[in-house]
Amino acid sequence: MQHIYNFIFVLAISGLYGQEINCKIIEAESISGVPFANVGLLKKNLGTVSDESGRFTLNIAGTNEEDSVRISCIGYVARTVTIGSLKQLSQTENIMLQPISYDLEEVVVVPKDYELRRVGNFMDTKNIVAGFMNNNLGHEIGTKIKMRRKPAYIQKVHINIARCDFDSIFYRLNIYAMKDKEPGENLLKEPVYIALSKEEAESGVIVDVSDQYILVDDDFLVSVELVKDLGPKDLFFSAGFFASRAFYRPTSQSSWEKIPAWIGIAIGVTILQES
Repeated sequence: MQHIYNFIFVLAISGLYGQEINCKIIEAESISGVPFANVGLLKKNLGTVSDESGRFTLNIAGTNEEDSVRISCIGYVARTVTIGSLKQLSQTENIMLQPISYDLEEVVVVPKDYELRRVGNFMDTKNIVAGFMNNNLGHEIGTKIKMRRKPAYIQKVHINIARCDFDSIFYRLNIYAMKDKEPGENLLKEPVYIALSKEEAESGVIVDVSDQYILVDDDFLVSVELVKDLGPKDLFFSAGFFASRAFYRPTSQSSWEKIPAWIGIAIGVTILQES
C-alpha cells in the first residue's frame, strides 16, 4: 500500500510541475539576462515579469500547445511563440531578445513659442483612493491623457500617492499611445523605474522623462506597473470623481480594462506645447 501512495504522490507532483514553464530571457548581443521583461499569453490573464537576472516562471494551467505567448521589453524586439515552442526552449536553451537600434533622423530646429502645460489628474486626496487589485507581476494601472491642441513633448510625470504600506517601492513607468480607444505601442525608448522610500513616495512622485523626447499628437496613457514582488502590502493612489479616464490590466500581455468612468487616479503630465 505504501508503494501505491508514493506513486500517487509522484504523479501529483509531476502534474504540478507540468503547469509551469521556467526559463531565462537573454540579450542576443551580450548574452546577459534581460531584467523585468513581460511574458504572458495574449488576451489572457496568465502572465508574469522576469526577475533581475532575466529568469521567469509562467503558469500555463488550462492552456493549449498552440496558444500564443508574447515576450517583450522596452528597447527590444518583441517575440511571440507558442506554448509548445516555449516548452522546448525552456528545456534546451534561453530565449533571446534582439535589441532595437533607433535611427536618429536629422532635426531641423525652428524657433517657436512654447509653453508648459499640465494635463491629466492632479488631485491630492487622502479620503478617495485607488490601487492595484492584486500583486500579479505585470499588473498595471494608469490614466488616459487627452490631447486637444497641438503636438507636444512630454516633460514630467506627476503621481500622487495617498498611502504606501511598503518601506520602499519599485515600479516601472510606461507611456502608451492610444490606438482604437485602448493603450497600444509603448512610446518609451528606455525603461523608467520608480524606486523610492515610503516617505519619498507619499510626498509626491515626479519623474522627468524629457531626455527621451517623446512627441505626442494624440491621446496617450501613463501607467505604473508592478515588476517586482514587493510582498502582500498595498500602494494607493489619490483618486477623484469625473476625472481623466483610468485603465488597468491584471498581468503582462493581458487585455486592458476601463475603470468606471466616474473614477480617476492621480497621474498627471507636464508637457511642452507650442503656443
